[in-house]
Amino acid sequence: MSIKLIAIDMDETFLRTDKSYDRERFKEIYAELKKRDVIWLVASGNSYHQLVEQFDETILPDLYFAGDNGSFIVRDEEVLETCGMERDLYLEIIDFIQEKLGECYFISTGSESYIRKNSPIYDEAKIYNGILYEIDDYREIPEEKKLIKSRFIMKRMTVWQIINYLQIKSTNVFLKSFR
Repeated sequence: MSIKLIAIDMDETFLRTDKSYDRERFKEIYAELKKRDVIWLVASGNSYHQLVEQFDETILPDLYFAGDNGSFIVRDEEVLETCGMERDLYLEIIDFIQEKLGECYFISTGSESYIRKNSPIYDEAKIYNGILYEIDDYREIPEEKKLIKSRFIMKRMTVWQIINYLQIKSTNVFLKSFR
């Protein structure tokens, strides 16, 4: 039996704690994997636009990326699959969470991320999101973009209350599709 695919997590698995790796050694290993037709899949909670920064551009066309916890899959700059939430629904949920919690910190659309201006976690968000736009309002995100991943800080509301709201909301969306 031969190996057909290698999937690797990035942070502190493939990458050292300082976000580095032995690039020369990887080039040698990757060259051998390519000769054997082994697919290399980079899987991470990091956004795609951050992940591509880790690799030499000469091998990027051959790599598969599953960024944002697998919600944004890309090969050779072609988006193969996304799993996200449509704009109207995510804006409604953000409004609900902002009303209850006060803040939604950042949103990834797969190809880029957005954060409110003057966010206290801008520097932290920049580590995991290579393309990070500062905006005044989440409605500034282009209409065709889906929400792939977001980060919230919980204050006054429990996670269970949010889950309950999302379950009711998703059930209503599902039922509307049959009308």
